[in-house]
Amino acid sequence: CDDVKNVTDLDELISTMLHFIGKAVNAPLSTFRFVEHEKANLRVYSTMPDAEEKGLLKKEFREFAPRIISTNEPLRIEDFDSYQNNQFTNLHFPEGYQAYLGMPVSCRNSITGILSVYWKNALKIDARLLDIVTTISLLCAVKIENIRLLDASSQNSDDLKSSNEELENFVYTVSHDLKSPIVSIQGFSSILLNDFDFVLNDESRHYLKRIQTNANQMEALVKDLLELSRIGRVVSPFEEADVREIISKSLDELIYQIEKRGIETNIPDKMPVIFCDKKRISQVFSNLIDNAIKYIGSQNQSPQIEIGCKDENDCHLFFVKDNGLGIPEEFHTQIFGLFRRLSQEDSEEFSTGVGLAIVHRIIENHGGKIWFDSEPEKGSTFYFTIPKKVESK
Repeated sequence: CDDVKNVTDLDELISTMLHFIGKAVNAPLSTFRFVEHEKANLRVYSTMPDAEEKGLLKKEFREFAPRIISTNEPLRIEDFDSYQNNQFTNLHFPEGYQAYLGMPVSCRNSITGILSVYWKNALKIDARLLDIVTTISLLCAVKIENIRLLDASSQNSDDLKSSNEELENFVYTVSHDLKSPIVSIQGFSSILLNDFDFVLNDESRHYLKRIQTNANQMEALVKDLLELSRIGRVVSPFEEADVREIISKSLDELIYQIEKRGIETNIPDKMPVIFCDKKRISQVFSNLIDNAIKYIGSQNQSPQIEIGCKDENDCHLFFVKDNGLGIPEEFHTQIFGLFRRLSQEDSEEFSTGVGLAIVHRIIENHGGKIWFDSEPEKGSTFYFTIPKKVESK
């Protein structure tokens, strides 16, 4: 049965099965037809190419198939001449054949198809012969199911990939086109505030500053959307990178916010060297640390952020832990989604709601996983893994 086991094409599978079963039970004709909606499909596979044209299989379709489908049991005719069954009326056996075995090919209690075997002479269809045909039909049923699932999975994967590419192209195009008007808004509002300040009253200045603030926030959002669309589109070569060096650089970039809030940061003296897209992993640490700073809590008397790593056999497990506000349970299932923001009442900085989506995408592209533990008022810990052996994507 190895020939049947190794086949991955449906037509080739059925052809191989029919020829194999013909040799195994010394049958000159064997056929297979798929079953759909409790009716025998018109498409027929046969070891005799012209069997259907000769009309041999029409009788099988009209008279044998309905019985096998309705009972989901094998149909045995050992000698057609002496066969009597009141359930069949006007039964006509294919000319030149005397014995028949029809076997339902079933998977998960559902009939996939009908396997038929014909012999030219009367034949005792004993337990051994029945076991051979049954075993091959069961193997075939499983293979048919696997091939169909594989084809469906491949199609769904292709459709999903195409859909994601279209979405990323859309995000990139829209974000790119928004940059120009945002820059214009920022520029003109600055001109009004700087060059025409003498003719502006307090209310006018207030509204112009609000325009600038909103334009700056829109610029940050567009920047994050462009960055998100580039992940997977713009790929840097993977290289060895010292994680402690990456973290130190991220902390240096955020030093103003850290010192302003009096946050104590803790990182171990030794961190692993990993194989990664260094720029993207730097983004991961920067975004997670920045997120921890934003939600550390304005009333926190001893704010702390801890960054560490554990060895987990085939991967490195990193974490960024804070003792801040924590994440309410209702946000747990959507925190890595696009434009998902927590309440910013305790955050002094604007959040685009894209940062964690970027982190999630980067970790996935590295073949890792990301998750978190959090309780309100007790802080959050974000975990992510990076495989020790990872291929550049």
